[in-house]
Amino acid sequence: YRDELRTDKIFQQFVTGIGDSAFLTEIEAQRVSSLLAQQREVAYLEIDLGSLADKVEVQDAELKQYFDENRSEFVTEETVSIEYIELRKEDFLEMVDFDASEITRFFAENRSDYEKEERRDLSHIFLEFSTKKNRQEVRDLASNIHSRLRAGEDFASLAMQYSEDLGSKAEGGQLGLNAKGTFDPAFEEAAFALINSEFSSPIEVAAGVHIVKVNDIEAAVKPSLENIRAQVESDFKELRAEDDFYLASNRFSELLFENSDWEVPAENLGIPIKRTEPLTRSSEHPLFTNPQIVEAAFSPDVLIDGNNSDLLEIGDGRMIGLRVYEHAPAYQKDFSDVSQAILELVMQQKSRALSEKMASDMIDQIEGGSLAQYVADQAGYSWTVLGPVTPSQQGINPYVLSAAFKIPRPTDKSESLGIAILMDGSSAVIRVSSVETDQVGAAGELADEIKNVFGRQRGFDEIRYFQKSLRDSSDVDLSS
Repeated sequence: YRDELRTDKIFQQFVTGIGDSAFLTEIEAQRVSSLLAQQREVAYLEIDLGSLADKVEVQDAELKQYFDENRSEFVTEETVSIEYIELRKEDFLEMVDFDASEITRFFAENRSDYEKEERRDLSHIFLEFSTKKNRQEVRDLASNIHSRLRAGEDFASLAMQYSEDLGSKAEGGQLGLNAKGTFDPAFEEAAFALINSEFSSPIEVAAGVHIVKVNDIEAAVKPSLENIRAQVESDFKELRAEDDFYLASNRFSELLFENSDWEVPAENLGIPIKRTEPLTRSSEHPLFTNPQIVEAAFSPDVLIDGNNSDLLEIGDGRMIGLRVYEHAPAYQKDFSDVSQAILELVMQQKSRALSEKMASDMIDQIEGGSLAQYVADQAGYSWTVLGPVTPSQQGINPYVLSAAFKIPRPTDKSESLGIAILMDGSSAVIRVSSVETDQVGAAGELADEIKNVFGRQRGFDEIRYFQKSLRDSSDVDLSS
C-alpha cells in the first residue's frame, strides 16, 4: 500500500512538473491578446435542411441497403421484469415500542452524548525559553508586557509584536474555543479561573511564559432528561430500529439463499412482493439508477439460472432482494417495422450532403466572379449580415462564429469565404469582408491573465501528448 502511495505521489509530482513548467512568451501573449481583440465583418447564408426536403429523393432499394448494412442499429434491447422485496429501516422506526424505564436507562448510559463541557475562546502571548536568552530576561519581558496590558494597551497588538507562538502570532494570539484537557495544566488552571474579557498574570511553564486572555465563554450544558426527552426518545428509536433492521437484513439474506420459493421470505418478513414493468439496462426506473441492481438483474445467476439475487444494499437503510420473473431477449427488428425511421435517417444524410455541396458550389460561383447577392437570390436564400464581431461575441451561432475566425484574412480587397457545419448538420456559407486588429501590448493584468490561462492549457496539452507518446511506445502483452 505504501509503495502504491509513493508511486502515485511521484506520478502526481511528475505531471504537476510538466503542467506547471509550460508558459507563453511575451510575443505569444501579445499575439493571443491581438487575436482576442480582433474584429471581423461577417455575413453568412444558411442552407437549412428543411428547405431541401423536396430536392432529396430516396429509393426503396436505398432503404433496404441501409438496413442490411446497419442491422445492429435495429435490434431491440433485452428486457427483464423483476420481482423484488425491499427492506427499509424507516419501517422498523415506526414499529419501535418502548416504556419510560427504557428511556431513563438509555439516557443514563449515554448522558455524555447530550452534555457539553465548558469551552473558552482564548488568546495568549507566549515567550519561549531558549539558549539565546536567559530565563530572567524572558520573565522580565513578560512582566513588562503584563504592565502594559494593565495600562490599557491592546492584547492582540502586543501578541503580534512579542508572541513567539508562530501558529497564533499573526492572528493576535487567538487560540479559538477549547475545552479543558487541551493545554498545559498550569496554563489551563489560570485560563479557566479568569472571568470573561480578563487576562492573566504571567504563567510560567516548562517551555516558557504565557499571558492568557479570555475572549468569550461557552457555558457547559448538562440537560436533564425532561428538558430533552423528545430528542432522547428519537435517538433511542433510531438505534433500536437500526438494530432490528440489521437483524432482519441478516435473516433476509439467509432466506434469499435458502428458498427458491419467493413467497417464503416475503411471508417470513411480512413484506409484500413488488413487480416492475419490463426494464432495459438503460431504463429510468428508480431501482435501475443503482448499478448494483442492474448488474444483479442481468447476471447469469439470476437471469439464466433463475436464482434469487444476493441481498443488495442500495442506500442508507435500504436492502433489496430480487429475481427475474420475465425475460425478453434482444431480437432483430423486421425491415417493415423500421423502414420509416430509416427513411428519415437517409433523408437527413442526403440533405446534409446536399446542403454542403450547395454551399461549396456557391463559394465557387462567388470566387468565379458572381456577386454574392446574386448567387443567394438565384438559390432562393438570403444573407444574414452580422457586421463587426469579436471571437467572444455573444448572441451569435457559435458554429458560425468559430468558422468566421478560422477563415484566412481577405486579400486584395476581396472577401474570404468558408463553410460552417451547424449543429443540425446543415451548412452555411461564411463571408469575411474585412479584419481589424487592435495593437495590444503584452504588459498589464490582461496579458498576465492570458499567460496564466493559455500557459495552463499548454501544460494540459503537453501532459496529453506525453501520455499519448507513452501509449504509442508501450508494448503490452495481454495473456490469459
